[in-house]
Amino acid sequence: MTPRQRNAFVLTATSAPAITVASGLPWPWVLSLSLLCLSLLIGLYSLQERAGTPLPGARGGMFGKSLLLLQTVFCTVLLWQLALGTDSAFPDEATVPFVPLTLLCVCAYASFRGRRACVRAVAVLFLLLMTLYAFIFFFAAQKAELRRLLTLPEERSLLPYGVVLLVPFYGLYLYEPGLSHKKFPTVSAALFLLLPLLASLLCAAVAGSGGSFYTMAKSVEVLSFAQRIEPLVSVLLTVGWFSALCLLSLSADRMLGALGLKEGVGGALSCLAAGLGLLWKKPLSPGFLLGSGAVFCVLLPLLTQCFVVRKKGKNFLKKPEKNG
Repeated sequence: MTPRQRNAFVLTATSAPAITVASGLPWPWVLSLSLLCLSLLIGLYSLQERAGTPLPGARGGMFGKSLLLLQTVFCTVLLWQLALGTDSAFPDEATVPFVPLTLLCVCAYASFRGRRACVRAVAVLFLLLMTLYAFIFFFAAQKAELRRLLTLPEERSLLPYGVVLLVPFYGLYLYEPGLSHKKFPTVSAALFLLLPLLASLLCAAVAGSGGSFYTMAKSVEVLSFAQRIEPLVSVLLTVGWFSALCLLSLSADRMLGALGLKEGVGGALSCLAAGLGLLWKKPLSPGFLLGSGAVFCVLLPLLTQCFVVRKKGKNFLKKPEKNG
């Protein structure tokens, strides 16, 4: 696994949830929240490289293991909630629970294959997916009416967008010693901001979109002869949602592996628990998910990394003992 492959995997995992939710939101808010998330991600990734720890969670003793278990529980809950969102790839059909269960089964298999194989496989699809997104955005822009951008869509809650922005934070669990960046990932950061922003702008500018990326794509006309590209959009969103589920299952596998489970088993158990949760189709409150995610995905990793970096700094400054 290389840093470029990890970035491609995290971007692919974030693409479908972010585009789906951001399409119905005002673009200034989408840009602001994405910038805030990107700033936190850059800080946490930098701290992780300085700390050199594979797990950004709690460390040491029963207390640390308990916190790590709680992080795994929240990761599984988020996996369950994102699995409910996969039906956005097929809005014209009732796909729950068939499509979510199918994707969770494939995620469990990918977990058994190992995180490196999964990351490399999704990284291969990354360029194809970005090309297809650019294709849709380019031809949809020809239907855009710039005057519509001056009228922001009706107010909607920003909490669901904050929840999907928790997904890229689980890229921290893909860290491996020696996997570091020699330069700032400018392209990855730009794509992270552009994908949801363009979706929000085009859904606002194209008449009849109704705040839906899928509906907006219905108006796309390619070279005046090709229409009805909804199947292509469904494929794009399905691959993106699958990557998001894979990222969370691999993260749960990494955390449970630190608690003693064999690699691959933890991810499969997390997928099984999320699949059982699908029996209760009612989604949880976005406020609860965002508040819990702020603690387990941002605050706890931040405190842990700062503690490790500070401890390393003290050991470095400590004078060596004299022999004899």
